Amino acid sequence: MKIFSRDFWGTVLIWLGVIVFLVVIYDIIRPVFPGHPPYPLIRSIQSFFSRGPQPRPRPPSPSARRAEAARRPIPGDSRMLTSGVFSPGDQYHQWVWAVKPDHQTGKTVQVEAAHAAQGPAGGFFIVAYADGDGDGKPDRKAAESEFLTAGGYGQWSAFTFSVGEEALFVGLAWREDQEAVTFRGNGDWPEEDFPLEGRFYYLIDGSNSRSAGPAHTNLRVSFSD
Repeated sequence: MKIFSRDFWGTVLIWLGVIVFLVVIYDIIRPVFPGHPPYPLIRSIQSFFSRGPQPRPRPPSPSARRAEAARRPIPGDSRMLTSGVFSPGDQYHQWVWAVKPDHQTGKTVQVEAAHAAQGPAGGFFIVAYADGDGDGKPDRKAAESEFLTAGGYGQWSAFTFSVGEEALFVGLAWREDQEAVTFRGNGDWPEEDFPLEGRFYYLIDGSNSRSAGPAHTNLRVSFSD
């Protein structure tokens, strides 16, 4: 019979190929017609050809594991403002917050900060910048502590220095090659009338300085004459 001839089935296969090709083309341009869902056949074809070796999930880095383990409150320490821990990585090498003008009441400044991990991972410099040109952004480093570390999570370090009359910014800095972990809570400072602004500067370059936030950390600042 003719139905079993080679020419007949060759023609059928050619037409099937043409139909599949047209359906594929329609599915590609179907966003022009958003009311029509994609054909199930095309979804199957696309799914089949898009399958490939799936990347294996990367295990968390040691610093990430340390950060997760450190999410716990410090009993009896009323100075702590957050127990959230963050790893800045290569995103930031410093965070400094502007001191509100009405809280800058003396030339001797003491800044205290809590360590989110023991040893170098939780270490930091306490830094201060001044706004020498009055544009509201930090532009000159006024003071910097030595690299401070602690023997355990939640321990505090302090740094005392003197400043002039310029507007002041205080905060923390980290070594560029450091896998640092630090305390961070999103949102403004949780205490009422806190002496620091909510946004922090992470890039300090005069008028090109950049800020983000608001965010807060376990930081305390006080002034005396």
